[in-house]
Amino acid sequence: MTAMQSSNSIKRAASVALDQIATSTDFRLRWPAERQRDDTGKERTAWLDHAHKARLVVTLEGGKPFREPLLVWKDPKRADGKLVLLDGMHRLAAYRAVA
Repeated sequence: MTAMQSSNSIKRAASVALDQIATSTDFRLRWPAERQRDDTGKERTAWLDHAHKARLVVTLEGGKPFREPLLVWKDPKRADGKLVLLDGMHRLAAYRAVA
């Protein structure tokens, strides 16, 4: 049985609509910036460096793709079926800003 046949396999390089990616208060980055609500409506500290996001927006608007994809996880306990963002909050914010 190969890794792709396993029920625990890692799937790669899929296109996902931005509105199908949820943020979670369970995953934290390093710098708090402001208070905001996550996708569940719960207030939390936003872990977003707005200057970094702005640089990424300029990169996208210049036609350059990001080298690293967003890392998402399908949480079997999520009723809405959205994927949970594990890594790439700034890239996701930039994608949403130019969409």
